[in-house]
Amino acid sequence: MTVSASLTLTREDATTTVVLESPVLARRVLSEIAANLDELGAETNPNPLVLASAHPTIFLAGAHLGEIAALDRRSCAAYARLGRSVADRLASFPAAVVAAVQGSCSGGGFDLVMACDTVIA
Repeated sequence: MTVSASLTLTREDATTTVVLESPVLARRVLSEIAANLDELGAETNPNPLVLASAHPTIFLAGAHLGEIAALDRRSCAAYARLGRSVADRLASFPAAVVAAVQGSCSGGGFDLVMACDTVIA
């Protein structure tokens, strides 16, 4: 099990579960998701991946509005690329990716869910 401020990663027999600790997709959260997807996807035979939320009523609310408000033209493009790269990593992950959606999902969170192979809501 790997635990950070942003996510908990648990490997069981045939599945790896990534639980997002916050429903807000802050830059730090997106970076940690990306790094874990790169590491897991580099394995020879990666387990299927389940993406879940620790929040009881919100799966993913989308981007961190404080971070969005602080963006300028240059940083806005980099921020958008980061979110897009996480969605691309989910879509191209070499094993099945399941979004276990419990609660509301909006904005960038919905983009990530749509990049998964299967959605269970």
